[in-house]
Amino acid sequence: MKAKRSLLSIGFIVLLAVFAVVMVRNSWRTTVVPYDDRVGVYKVPEYGLIDRPKLEWESDYQSLRGEENLPPEQYEVIGYSVEGREIRGYRYGTGDTKLLYVGAIHGGYEWNTALLMYELLDVLESQPHVIPDDVQVLVVPVLNPDGLHRIVEIAERFSPDDAPQFLYATEITDKEALEYGRFNARDIDLNRNFDCEWEPIAVWLHYPVNPGTGPFTEPESIALRDYVLQEQPAAAVFYHSAVPGGGVYGSSCGGVRADGMSTLAQVYGDAAGYPQHEDFAYYAVSGDPGDWLATIDIPAIRIQLPTHTTVDADNNLRAIRAVMNHYATQ
Repeated sequence: MKAKRSLLSIGFIVLLAVFAVVMVRNSWRTTVVPYDDRVGVYKVPEYGLIDRPKLEWESDYQSLRGEENLPPEQYEVIGYSVEGREIRGYRYGTGDTKLLYVGAIHGGYEWNTALLMYELLDVLESQPHVIPDDVQVLVVPVLNPDGLHRIVEIAERFSPDDAPQFLYATEITDKEALEYGRFNARDIDLNRNFDCEWEPIAVWLHYPVNPGTGPFTEPESIALRDYVLQEQPAAAVFYHSAVPGGGVYGSSCGGVRADGMSTLAQVYGDAAGYPQHEDFAYYAVSGDPGDWLATIDIPAIRIQLPTHTTVDADNNLRAIRAVMNHYATQ
């Protein structure tokens, strides 16, 4: 009898030990952890850095979140990548004033911009009333699906746990950027393949990158060009990462800016709490899509998220709504 009782006691202790281990391993899900003001994120044991809680915009927009959320079905295929993957465009609202938002032009290297665009789709799908009556929202969440697929093995919604974890470009090499899917399947930098001050020798940081043999040589660039010319948006916003603290950068071509560009940058920057800059001055950028839009008088801005791992949905969704409301009054 004593032996039986001893075995039961040992079994109970083992169960308690297993339960304790499980609770410790999963404590990051419920534990309040230190906030890092330098990069605007929370530090989480084992998972490094993740976004801060989005309580403000979640209560405002009642956004759907979580891995169970799938991209909405209402999309059109605006083109195909080098490897034949769909480049999808989503449309919400019925107004005459169209606003275009584009993510993941650098594929898996800037995977957080794709997740931000999927957050936006969740909001537009679940809360269509946030779109003013005379505004229509166009979203291309992943312009470089091959580059994204190279990293997370899918060109649609994915888990951030499957993506590379680094905060800034200075932490990786040009070879790693290639491995992380910055370029398309032909290893061409799509952000250097548009028809504004295109150069045969292009750079990223101090590394040379391949801009193609001329403007619009890549199917992804052609798809966005044709989509823009077809839809004629009143404004466009392109998402990148990363600059500490985030930032809004204007666009121009040959010193010429589209009408309304500076106002667009101010509206977005003020709402997001991001610093505003007339140009991206960290290194020379040629063949940029936002700059190309200046040649056809469409104001465009480039948003740099604060790190390569934060989505910063609270600030950016608030800014997107501010832009919608601004153009609703024009």
